[in-house]
Amino acid sequence: MIKFPSKFLVVVFTFCLLKITVFGQDEKGIATLLSGPVSVTTKAGASLQGSLSRTEDGLLQLQIKSEDGEAIFTYQPEEIRAIFFPGGILVNRAGELIREDNLTEALPLLEAIYEQRSNFLPFVAESDLLLFTALPSAYLDAGKPANAIAVSRNLLPHLQNFRQRERLDEAVILGHFSLGLREETKNLAASWIGKRDLYSDSALGWWIQAHLDFGKGNYREALWTSLHPIVFSGQIPMKYLDSCYALAIAASHELKNEVKAHLLYTEMQTRGLDWPEDELLAPYRILYNRSPDPITDNPNK
Repeated sequence: MIKFPSKFLVVVFTFCLLKITVFGQDEKGIATLLSGPVSVTTKAGASLQGSLSRTEDGLLQLQIKSEDGEAIFTYQPEEIRAIFFPGGILVNRAGELIREDNLTEALPLLEAIYEQRSNFLPFVAESDLLLFTALPSAYLDAGKPANAIAVSRNLLPHLQNFRQRERLDEAVILGHFSLGLREETKNLAASWIGKRDLYSDSALGWWIQAHLDFGKGNYREALWTSLHPIVFSGQIPMKYLDSCYALAIAASHELKNEVKAHLLYTEMQTRGLDWPEDELLAPYRILYNRSPDPITDNPNK
């Protein structure tokens, strides 16, 4: 029988407890993992550990406590080379959940990590910034659009990655849309469209504009806007293309163009696109699931 040293058993037991805490998302355990000292490395070569804060003037203050008292070091942001935060196990777990597309479980971890580092975004590692881009999507899924907008706008100035910036732009638009801020949403969607070419991989801006027009009864505008990404979409459907199809079908119906509506519905089914979960468009799905096709079901043809 192998006997392990008591210190080894304590380390193993502690590590297991930490894994249980992280995987169980216990708030107290998460706070404990994030509350350790922060390591600061200056460009002059100094490396210190302590409690980090930021003043109203944007200066960084590092508080170091000892048995003899405490010392406070104040730095200009440009004097700092890097900041290392505690909680790496949480970052790893949040990354795993994001890769599993489990934003519901990732949300409390992302919130806690972001809160720990949000005042120091210029010094946060690029990998952690990329991790935070999932937070707005998690907020949108949780029905917190205002939080999604706030985090997106805080992150945007610090990210160079085009795909991730695009993801945050989408979160800002969807957040305004969810809050019912129509005029702001319309302007954001127009700006989004202006930055895209004809063969984008997302139809978000066109869907939003068409949806707003449809809601106001501007069916012709809604039809032409929603048709734009349909016409220019490739074999691989872009994001929100299903919503554009549904809007084009609904708008065609309101314009009394049943032939176009049925053609679009058949094309949507052929492309394997499901009808979107949208309260405004739900009645049209029922209508076209039940109604005959005016071309194929015409007895006089």
